[in-house]
Amino acid sequence: MSDELILTEEDQETFVPRDHDWLLLQLVNWAKLGIETGVTLCVGGQLVSGTLCSQKQYLEAMRSAFSANLKGSQAVAGALDEAFASMLKSTAETDSLPQPNPKYIHLKDARVFGGATAMPTAHGVWWRGRIAEVDGFHLGALKSA
Repeated sequence: MSDELILTEEDQETFVPRDHDWLLLQLVNWAKLGIETGVTLCVGGQLVSGTLCSQKQYLEAMRSAFSANLKGSQAVAGALDEAFASMLKSTAETDSLPQPNPKYIHLKDARVFGGATAMPTAHGVWWRGRIAEVDGFHLGALKSA
């Protein structure tokens, strides 16, 4: 494994805010490199469970979803496609740089558990949240019953 994939103690002290979990930040950085891991997050009293993915993968999915569901003028479709292309270009530029302190976490096939059942129960969704709002986590995704 490359040294740039691991935050050193010095990196942790320099770049990781005190209210962030350095291990969770590491998992997010690995997802950016294509290492996907199932996780369950505790966020605001609810559990959010899915597979960590990169911001790029998340944005590509959003772009595809908007394109597939957009029923309007070509001008609107073109503007949205251009906006997503710009976001993806910006993401590609930052993906080449080390980012010891990402701000967001992205999940695919995510389910939100607010009690005994998952919402939605039929299928998982793409999910994005602020890392600073994660109260705790464990490795492994939950499945709905």
